[in-house]
Amino acid sequence: MTQSRNATVVVGIGAFAFYLLDATLILIQRSHDLNLSGWWSIAAMIPLVGLVWMFKGGTPGANRWARRRRRTAGACASSPWRSRP
Repeated sequence: MTQSRNATVVVGIGAFAFYLLDATLILIQRSHDLNLSGWWSIAAMIPLVGLVWMFKGGTPGANRWARRRRRTAGACASSPWRSRP
């Protein structure tokens, strides 16, 4: 392997690790929306279970992880980079 090829492999592995971490955190947040423990997100990694998980509605109102739900106009409205008044 050449040095350029080694660098490509290292960057690819790093990008995959970053994606895997992000996907896991999103699954944990989704399980909290369903009023379940974050450990249930392991079940969502099973392909058909994950598909059902994605389309199932969250709990209305309060649950164990959030007292109330914020109403937002869209994904950008709840962005952490949005300037707050």
